Amino acid sequence: MKKQTLALIHWNQGEREQRAKELRRAGYDVLDDLPAGSGILRTIEEANPSAIIIDLTRIPSRGRDLGIAFRKGKVRGCSR
Repeated sequence: MKKQTLALIHWNQGEREQRAKELRRAGYDVLDDLPAGSGILRTIEEANPSAIIIDLTRIPSRGRDLGIAFRKGKVRGCSR
């Protein structure tokens, strides 16, 4: 069975690396080295992950805005 890929968005590098490590131990492929700015949308669209995880523990307003962009379908295939 093919591993599912998760896109992990977290604004603190150290915490993001720890969460990615935990997800990998749970058996997922994790896309966590995402570019800053609008490049993040393009990268996620191209990767077409099974799920997008937006950690809101740091800069929650930025995560909220990104989540809204995904929900509004600004990234192809992410308006689920």
